[in-house]
Amino acid sequence: MPTSLGKSSHRKTLVLLVLTVCLWGSFTLLANARYQRTATPQTVASQEVYLTVTRYELALIQVLSEICPSVLNTRQKINFNRAYDRQLRAFMPRATNPHQTLRELSNQREYRNILQNVRAWTASYPADENRALCYEFANMG
Repeated sequence: MPTSLGKSSHRKTLVLLVLTVCLWGSFTLLANARYQRTATPQTVASQEVYLTVTRYELALIQVLSEICPSVLNTRQKINFNRAYDRQLRAFMPRATNPHQTLRELSNQREYRNILQNVRAWTASYPADENRALCYEFANMG
């Protein structure tokens, strides 16, 4: 992301990215399987993982799951968890247990590097902007 953007532009960019990822995930759930955007299968603990998004998009949702619960009230946490679960299922439609698959994927060096980059990028935003993003994601649930 360019660093010359103002605070409101940073937030708008981040919100737009998250909403795009979430809407894409919702649409892929409804789409016929043969029309889904499916990346090359990735090997995770002897099983293949089919992602309907890039690893960066998956990492963004994972980072939100790390930073958002602490800033949300009980109702918002419930809504956030519902939206997060729905997104994981959309991003890994063939995974029996997307949460476990994500944990296993997090053990792979390439994905860990992506995850660290997304964490750093998200941390570069002011706390109030990340909090507002968490609220918006929770309200999607």
